[in-house]
Amino acid sequence: MLTIPCFAACATAKAELPKGKFKWTLLFWLATSYIVSMMIYLIGEWWWTCFIFAVLIAAAIVAIVIWNKRHPLAKEAVAAAAGTDSAALDEAAPIRLRLLQA
Repeated sequence: MLTIPCFAACATAKAELPKGKFKWTLLFWLATSYIVSMMIYLIGEWWWTCFIFAVLIAAAIVAIVIWNKRHPLAKEAVAAAAGTDSAALDEAAPIRLRLLQA
């Protein structure tokens, strides 16, 4: 599966791309085909590892959610990062809410 497409696709890509970009396109095609074939092999050969990765990803998500609930950003910290005061954030909140609803 590690192949470059037909000559017609290569010729079209070379004609339509700016000078010097064609080699990166070929590299992208090769890298994409390698990664996809590797994923298919790993899932097909070692399908049971999918469950391990799923558990690890779920645990990471739960840990991030718990961390964010126990360590919320204070309004003053957000204001300091934005370079304003907390009163300016209170004034901007209704405006932002209206923009999101529109």
